[in-house]
Amino acid sequence: MQPALNIVCFVAVLLPWVTTPAQPQNRHSGAVQVTTRTVTQSEIGLIFAYPTGFSWRDVGAYVGPVSSDNFAKLSAGALKIQHGRFQHFEPADDNTFAFFPYSRLKRYDADEMSAGRQPLFVTATYQGKKRPVYFSWSLGLRGNVPSTSREQWMQAVDVSSDRFIDFWVNHYVRTVVWHNRLDISDRWVGIDNCAFMWELYGVIDDDGHFVSSVPWDAPYPQDSDQYLESIKQFFHKLKQVAPEIKVMCNMGSLKDGSHFPSVYADVPGLMAENISEADPREFARLEQYDLLNSISWFGSQNRVAVLRAIVQRDNAEDLRTAHMIYLLIKGPNFFFAPQFKDSPSAVPPDQYVDMRSDLGEPLAPMRIEREGTKGHPYEMYSRNYQRGTVYVNWTGTTQEIALLGNRHYFDSSGKRITHITVPDLTGTYVLIEAPKHSAH
Repeated sequence: MQPALNIVCFVAVLLPWVTTPAQPQNRHSGAVQVTTRTVTQSEIGLIFAYPTGFSWRDVGAYVGPVSSDNFAKLSAGALKIQHGRFQHFEPADDNTFAFFPYSRLKRYDADEMSAGRQPLFVTATYQGKKRPVYFSWSLGLRGNVPSTSREQWMQAVDVSSDRFIDFWVNHYVRTVVWHNRLDISDRWVGIDNCAFMWELYGVIDDDGHFVSSVPWDAPYPQDSDQYLESIKQFFHKLKQVAPEIKVMCNMGSLKDGSHFPSVYADVPGLMAENISEADPREFARLEQYDLLNSISWFGSQNRVAVLRAIVQRDNAEDLRTAHMIYLLIKGPNFFFAPQFKDSPSAVPPDQYVDMRSDLGEPLAPMRIEREGTKGHPYEMYSRNYQRGTVYVNWTGTTQEIALLGNRHYFDSSGKRITHITVPDLTGTYVLIEAPKHSAH
């Protein structure tokens, strides 16, 4: 027997969830959503991965290191996303990963202080001493004690400062990332560590311990709200002074997902490292809820997203669930980037593209139904397509769904069905037309 579910209509992250009477999920009526694609037609994405069984020329969007040679292997029009940073930097950046000109910024900062201007590197006063503010993930904390080399300690910068934005645009993006190239129409700048949370920053005390959430020295942000405002200001000012620079954030948790539309108001692109992590714990379901809602909203704005899913090799059900999650939230300018677990190899598109072609185009945004006994964040997600419906079950229990109405329903093999069984943490789909392809 199917557990009682309450349908919740998704409109946008900032709007309240509206509970309505239960309705069958197999309705297919109304006009098709606007799905005009404004970027390359290939939906194949790669995030620090390599094509397996297909060509670089088939790839629509590739996220890779700033210095990668693989961008030259992509076709014209494919998105070439060189991955860097904007909000904290380490001494090693001069020669590794982001290749940010750290030493040059330090010299510029010293000159600015000599001229009596505010430093660009953020400080906070703790135990009576002015100290650098560090990004905790770079410290390799063990019992609140850093374990990494000081060359890897990332210090926060004043991202909303006009002086910093000018430096980032002219001495990093245009000079280092793009090497002063003239044609940047297909170039994007990836931004790492976009978990914009105040508590990820702190200072090192006199005993060598990391202390988080210490108020920064004025006029730097003093709390979480001011910190988020500084992030918003960076993106807003960047859009004004350098609209040709298209940034793509490596999405992290905002702790409170309701902030997502305002923080990302001026962000044209995002990437996610794994949209399909199957974790049964409640906090993980809450994170998945925020992830799906945020990305779905982003897609509704016709913006660009590259979404990676980590799947087990030779596991058709794992890949199917990952693809259903992508189809649940995808916008017209999205890219699917499935990758094998513990491998840099991308999943060959011929293992999943038939599902998408069988379903056609989406008819509406995703829909959410809350499991009656447990409530939030135990939800059933679905989305109607032209020729079927996608289901993703995060309710905590197996769902039995009766397929009602005056039409026939089919599974992926073409078999007529009247109901489906969807275990927890899995996804599937049904069709209202027999598939043109063999079983997936």
